[in-house]
Amino acid sequence: MQRLQICKSFSQSGQKYFKKLSNCQILTMSGLQSISSAGVSRSSDLETKCCPIQHRWVFCILAFLAIFISSIMFSLPSLLHETKTISLKNINGSDFCSINHNFTLKVSVLKDPNSATKYITLFAIHWGYLLSCFPAGIFSDQFGGKYIMTLSLLFSSFWCLVTPAIAVLSKNRPGWMAGTQFFRGFFKGIVFPTIMSLLAQWAPDTERTKMVCLVYGSYFLSQEISTEIQKFLPEKQLYFLFGSIGVVFCFCWHLFLYPTPEDHPSITPNELKFLDENTEDRPVKGRKNIPWAGILTSGPFWAVLILQIGLSWNWVVYFYAYDIYLPGVLKFEDYENTIWRIPFYLCFGFALIYGFISDWFIKEKLLSVTILRKIAALIGNSGSAFSLLFVIFGGCHSNAVMIHFTVGLCFQALFYLSCRVNHLDLTSNFAGTLMGMTRIFDRISEYVVDSELSYLLTIESSLRQWAGLFWFTFGLNLLSTCVFLILASGIRQGWNYVK
Repeated sequence: MQRLQICKSFSQSGQKYFKKLSNCQILTMSGLQSISSAGVSRSSDLETKCCPIQHRWVFCILAFLAIFISSIMFSLPSLLHETKTISLKNINGSDFCSINHNFTLKVSVLKDPNSATKYITLFAIHWGYLLSCFPAGIFSDQFGGKYIMTLSLLFSSFWCLVTPAIAVLSKNRPGWMAGTQFFRGFFKGIVFPTIMSLLAQWAPDTERTKMVCLVYGSYFLSQEISTEIQKFLPEKQLYFLFGSIGVVFCFCWHLFLYPTPEDHPSITPNELKFLDENTEDRPVKGRKNIPWAGILTSGPFWAVLILQIGLSWNWVVYFYAYDIYLPGVLKFEDYENTIWRIPFYLCFGFALIYGFISDWFIKEKLLSVTILRKIAALIGNSGSAFSLLFVIFGGCHSNAVMIHFTVGLCFQALFYLSCRVNHLDLTSNFAGTLMGMTRIFDRISEYVVDSELSYLLTIESSLRQWAGLFWFTFGLNLLSTCVFLILASGIRQGWNYVK
């Protein structure tokens, strides 16, 4: 009787040898056939006992850390700003929250108020981001994402390390700091599309959602952890600390990450079999023609793009409300040191829970992928939008408002199940390209909203003025959700398949 021994050579040099392990499981061909005849279609039962490490999850951990570290380096406090303490006035009227004592608020302002310096230097980091994210997605799909990501991490760390020195040397020379900011944004823009292209190689259909939730959810963790660390270290030391961490991790990424499962020297035959049987189609290696006409005329692509714009607007409003509305308008003192910072951690935790539940439904074939993506969009966006309405009715009751914000963020975690993972649903060959395209519109909407809100709404704006923003966000959320419900799809598109 033929026997199939589940072990793999650990040699990359092509020398064929097998190391016999005492605990290595031996399966017979007849045993495999009997399993198949019993109706078990998934190959997860074939997972090897001699090599317990599943390398697709090692990839997820590395991708999680890559986004986490690069996002912290990107979100470090700008050395162009300084912190100022202002005293808030008690404005009479039913549309303003009153205070019974002296109330101060720390705000961040530009050291050089010159408008030319502001727009050239401050926004250079955003222009760099926009310039790189689309080409990064294309090159990752065509040539693989490992080495592109390695360069991104290495140069992001380099510019992070030299930023404090350039900030000192660039006095009266705004172009120096503008160049530094531009390159910081440029190499950060590479990260999201490249990781999406790599996920197309490593994520099976039955684990795709939770992998995306784990990897991209690290972005929000980075924001909160960065905020906490900033309370203990000076700004310049933060640049040196995370720049050094980025350099060390860059070498770890290069050593331990492989572009595809087939390239991994120690992956087991069972894991390769699992990936093959649980993936509809694997990306085609090498250069391939991008079907621009098919993508740009695809309803599901526009559904993802429009939903992404609505969600980006929503996130900016949430963050702006946390920074300005809560402390400045509601007079919520020292909320950053209370339990109300927990919602952002809850968002990440709920995203993981939702991801596991979604993949369970897909694996058991209880609901189609399309239905799951639309349910996630409907519940997540509607729940988040209605939470903003309750914020309006909460008035000056800061604790009640924070509860509504918390509930809204927990609903918002469903964004990963509806919009972010949908890139991989539609295509495997052009997932990075799709991600690059949606990220351009995503970041443009964020930059426009973020820059204009500071002029339209301030700490002296009334509750009625802020209610107008929340009502508009509510309407935009529902509109983008309706478009997604009509046009979205969870199946591979015809333009994905190439020769």
